[in-house]
Amino acid sequence: MDPKEYRRYFVDGFVEQSSSIGNQFISKEGIYTKATSDQWINDAILSLSSEQIKAIKEIIIQERDCALHNALVFLEDEIRLNDTQIVHKGKPMHFNETGLTLFQEYVGRRAGDSWDDYG
Repeated sequence: MDPKEYRRYFVDGFVEQSSSIGNQFISKEGIYTKATSDQWINDAILSLSSEQIKAIKEIIIQERDCALHNALVFLEDEIRLNDTQIVHKGKPMHFNETGLTLFQEYVGRRAGDSWDDYG
């Protein structure tokens, strides 16, 4: 994998991580998690209306995006400001080849943009 392909793989890996297991459980099973220590959360969710559950799911999505944003901004700052490199098989990942930040690429890819959209 060349450095350009690795950057794409790297960003797409974050896109794959954007899905929340908690949201999946809420959607499919009506609970947050199967952990017994979280039963009180499941009980609370079961008492909510469908509109309230929709709001909770949106909060989970936004918080997950915020956490991924923070991680990508930290990596971006380390690369830009501290001369840090992400290296794959001895080759540094290409940086800023599209003119976008890692987070901007993540948002675009999550929205369904093709890498061809970035030139």
